[in-house]
Amino acid sequence: MRTCPNCNGTGRIQGPRDLPRISWRWKTCPTCEGAGEVSNHIGQWSRCSVCKGWGQVGMPISEYTCDNCNGRGFAPPSRA
Repeated sequence: MRTCPNCNGTGRIQGPRDLPRISWRWKTCPTCEGAGEVSNHIGQWSRCSVCKGWGQVGMPISEYTCDNCNGRGFAPPSRA
């Protein structure tokens, strides 16, 4: 199966159903709390694996279920 091109695999779209678009809202990474680095139990620091060192993670903002994939996030099988 391939990712739905209409919703980019999220299963949700924002705005009118005839003009689907996805927008993103950024929030502070909950793992590193915005630092971009995390400490292990012996005090060594490494880059956060969740945000990849950016300190923020993106969340899709959406209001509607994608009509193309019915919210599954995968493109429907083509019928040949």
